[in-house]
Amino acid sequence: MRKRSLLLLAGAAAIVASLVVGPAATAGPDRAQAGTVVFIHDQEPPNLRPTWVDNNLYATSLVLNNIWYGGQIRDANAGWVTRLFTGPPKMLKSSPLTVSFQFSPKANWSDGTPVTCADWKATWQVFINPANNVVSRTGHEDIKSVTCKGKSGVIVFKKVYADWQTLVNEPANNGVLQAKTVAANPDMNKAFENSVNVSSGPWKFQSWQKGVQITVVKNPKFTAGPPMKLDRVVFRYIADTNARFQALKAGEGQVMEPQPQLQIVEIRKNSSFKVQSRPGYFFEHMDLQQGPQGHPALKKKFVRQALVLDGKLEHMRSFAGPRLGVCHAFEMVRPLAVARRPVTPDPGRPLAIGKYPRHRALPQQPKR
Repeated sequence: MRKRSLLLLAGAAAIVASLVVGPAATAGPDRAQAGTVVFIHDQEPPNLRPTWVDNNLYATSLVLNNIWYGGQIRDANAGWVTRLFTGPPKMLKSSPLTVSFQFSPKANWSDGTPVTCADWKATWQVFINPANNVVSRTGHEDIKSVTCKGKSGVIVFKKVYADWQTLVNEPANNGVLQAKTVAANPDMNKAFENSVNVSSGPWKFQSWQKGVQITVVKNPKFTAGPPMKLDRVVFRYIADTNARFQALKAGEGQVMEPQPQLQIVEIRKNSSFKVQSRPGYFFEHMDLQQGPQGHPALKKKFVRQALVLDGKLEHMRSFAGPRLGVCHAFEMVRPLAVARRPVTPDPGRPLAIGKYPRHRALPQQPKR
């Protein structure tokens, strides 16, 4: 598990509040000024294409998460919070899996045009186009059709896709792309090379000084959720570890999110700084051994459903692991808040392992 630390100047909340009400900041490699927070980072995005083969960096998502906005987004506890949608997407039918969604009347692009189902459909078509070098087509390739009527849409899947809610909320792994922008870029492998022309979220792209920084500013057209509290955020890129810490100490930035470094030990002792360390979110998954080495019970669909839909760590330890050879990944972060993939259940079967027939004996795994 990759553990990251967030470094902030002591009294950051008060500093940010004072910056908001102060005069506008100047251009150039920015220091702390009114309305601006400088975020020092170790990686600079190669471009601003979302989840592309040549760019799937965490650093890119920091910039794009509030530009290509989601119908719903995750909060600090990994729960869904409605943003561009009027509410959670709804499952209309389980067979074939059919889901509906609706964009809010307040969902608009920064150019003043409304966010509509046509934008969602265009995003889906980007991801299923074999000419586009996206990181993954998972979920998109399972969709049979998308029918639009203004801000409303209905999605019909070819087969059950367990994580349909995440896909509908965030079809580009951040949010939706603008249909007009997609149409203007026949080769999406070259789109967003140096900028992003439009936004549906709290901030929008302003400028990129390659090798130095990216600047985003408040999107005044955004009313579908809480507005950006700052005038702008500057992502300042410094590759050298020592130089990053020196820049923070010199007041050239207010926030840094480094990987674990020895310098953090020293900076914890400095009363001018506040260090927050916490694990990040990961998706849990289970590995079920199949084939000749697999346990015979795992060939039964109801057993696999029980394990996946139950997902309780204590059951993995006491039953599934030792008896069935099931591996439950990311066990160390399980007691913390973890983003878990929702699973579409078989409506003909119960959801919890404890509700399955207890008299059904499972054969012991042979000792080796």
